[in-house]
Amino acid sequence: MSRADRRVPPAGAHGGDAVDVARSLGLDPARFLELSASTNPFAPDVASLLARLLSNRPELVTRYPDDGEACGHLAAALGADPSLLVLTNGGAEAIALVASLEDVGDVVEPEFSLYRRHLPRLEAGGPRWRSNPSNPLGRLAPLGVPARVWDEAFYPLASGRWSRCDAGCWRLGSLTKLWACPGLRLGYALAPDPGSAERLRRRQPQWSVNGLALAALPTCSNGPISPGGRRRSGRCAPSSSPRCARSASRSTTPTSTGCSCTEHLAVVLDAFARVGP
Repeated sequence: MSRADRRVPPAGAHGGDAVDVARSLGLDPARFLELSASTNPFAPDVASLLARLLSNRPELVTRYPDDGEACGHLAAALGADPSLLVLTNGGAEAIALVASLEDVGDVVEPEFSLYRRHLPRLEAGGPRWRSNPSNPLGRLAPLGVPARVWDEAFYPLASGRWSRCDAGCWRLGSLTKLWACPGLRLGYALAPDPGSAERLRRRQPQWSVNGLALAALPTCSNGPISPGGRRRSGRCAPSSSPRCARSASRSTTPTSTGCSCTEHLAVVLDAFARVGP
C-alpha cells in the first residue's frame, strides 16, 4: 500500500496522537511536530537526567516507589503545606481522582475535555471546573473569579509562577507540561484541606507514580526552568523580545496579568527561533 493510500486516523478527543498518525503513514514519529501538546520549549533535559539516575540508582527500577521525598521537595517549591499535596500519575490522573471525589461539577464550554469525561454528573450552576489559563482559549482568568477546581497545568508557562494560590478549592498541576515529559507522567493535586487530600489518597491506586518520575522531581523542581528560577517558564514580558513587543502593540485580548494570548504565542515562537530546530 502506498503512503498516499494509507488512512490517517481521526483526531482523538485529547490530542497527543503523533505516534498513531506516524504509524498509519509508515513514518518515524520523531519527524512529527506535535502541535496538540503544549509543552515548555525551555524544559530541562529530562531524558538525560533519567539516564543518569538509572545508571547511578538501579534500585529505582527494582524497588517499589516511595513518594515521600519527592512530595516534600515539590511542596517546598510550591510553598504549600505537604499535607495538602498529592502526587499523581500525570495531570490526567489528578483530574480523574478529584472528579471521582467531587461527584458533581459544572463545565462551561469551551473547556478541557477531560472534566466532562470524568465527572460522574454535570450540573449547570454546580461547583465550577476551570482551566487557568483557559484551555483552549489561552486567556488567564480574571482575578477574583471563583471555582471549585482550578486546573493550572499551563499556569506556570503563562505566568512564571507555580500557582495563583486561590484558597478553599482544588488546584491541579501537570509537571508533564512544565518539563516537557508527557511520557513520564507526573502531576499533582493541592487539596482545599488535609481531610480532602487524605480522601483523595485513599482513592488513588498504590504506587501510582513511578520511581523514575519521583527521583527526577527534586532536580527538576529546583532547576532554573521552574517558576521562580533564573529563567522563568514562558513568562510573558513584552520588552524582553522585539517580536513580542510588536505583537503586544497589535493585541486586543488582555489577560488578568496584562499579557495577551498573542503575546504568549510570540514568546513561544521567539523561544523556538532562538533554540533552533
